[in-house]
Amino acid sequence: ALYRRHEPGWELMHCHDELPVLPIDLVAAHHYTSTYPLVSFRQGLMLARHSPDRHTTITDSTVTIRRPGQPTEHRRISVFEAIDLLRELAVPLTEPELLRLTDTLLALRGPAAEPSR
Repeated sequence: ALYRRHEPGWELMHCHDELPVLPIDLVAAHHYTSTYPLVSFRQGLMLARHSPDRHTTITDSTVTIRRPGQPTEHRRISVFEAIDLLRELAVPLTEPELLRLTDTLLALRGPAAEPSR
């Protein structure tokens, strides 16, 4: 089990067992998470990256930064700030891919959700 310190104590984040994982298990899980329409991975941006001094999680509308010994920072972000954070975290996307992602994120937020940059 993986826990994180959270007020008022420890919060369960993830657990797993020691059963063997077969290649077909991964194929089936990947197929489900990439094709089933209601899976959250198909509904928006999700990225997590560990750095030497922090753990950053980005969604299409929020960023969460966890640093050892400091309070967790969680705030809403604009589409353009999300793209800037992807660049800052060295996510290997080309400029055309970033432009396409920007358009997709703007579409997720609906018309007139963000001013143009």
